[in-house]
Amino acid sequence: MLIVLVIYDFYSEDLWFILINSSYLYRFVCLKALVIIK
Repeated sequence: MLIVLVIYDFYSEDLWFILINSSYLYRFVCLKALVIIK
């Protein structure tokens, strides 16, 4: 949360871009983790 707040403070214009990329990366990592677990 603190990192997100710092990013928001310095790069507010790119906030949505960062959030979208983070969500895609998060989903990718989760999918890879699920594949490894299975």
